[in-house]
Amino acid sequence: MRGLDLAERDRARKVTTMFTPERLRLIQALLPVLQGTPWWDRRHEVEWYVNLCERAGFCDTDDMRRLCAKRFMAGKRKVTPPGTRRRKTAERAKRKLLRDTPQELLCAVDAIVHSALGTQFLEGNTRALNAMIGAVLKKHPTEPTVARALLLAALETEREARGHAQ
Repeated sequence: MRGLDLAERDRARKVTTMFTPERLRLIQALLPVLQGTPWWDRRHEVEWYVNLCERAGFCDTDDMRRLCAKRFMAGKRKVTPPGTRRRKTAERAKRKLLRDTPQELLCAVDAIVHSALGTQFLEGNTRALNAMIGAVLKKHPTEPTVARALLLAALETEREARGHAQ
C-alpha cells in the first residue's frame, strides 16, 4: 500500500511541474481562440509561440496573448525583441542626419578637428575623442553618435591630408 502512495505522489509531482500557474494561465487564455478550429491539434505550437512572445515582453494580458495566438495562426510569426521599431526609427533618423548634415554642425566639427584636441587625437590620445564629441555638442546640439561619426570621418581625412603633406 505504501508503494502505491509513493507512485501517486510522484505522478502528482509530474503534473504540478508540467502545469505551472503561468502555463495554466496561458492555456486558459488560449482556449477560446483554439477551441473548434483546425489549430486545436497544433495547440502546443501556438502555446510555444505565445510563450516566446511573453518572454520577449509583448504579452502582459490575456487579450494580448490571444492576439499573439491569432497572429501566429494567421501566418505572421515574426518575434522581434521589444524596442526594435524604436531602434530602427532612430537609425533611420541618424542616417538621414548624416546624409543631410546641417552646415553649422559641419563647421563645428571642422573647428574641433583643427583644434588642439584634434592634434592630440591624431598623435594617439584616443581619450581626446570624447572631449571632442563634448565640444561639438556644446557648439551644436545633435545626437552624440552622429557627432562621433562625423568627427571620425573628418579626422580620417585630416590624417590622410597630414600623411600626404609629409
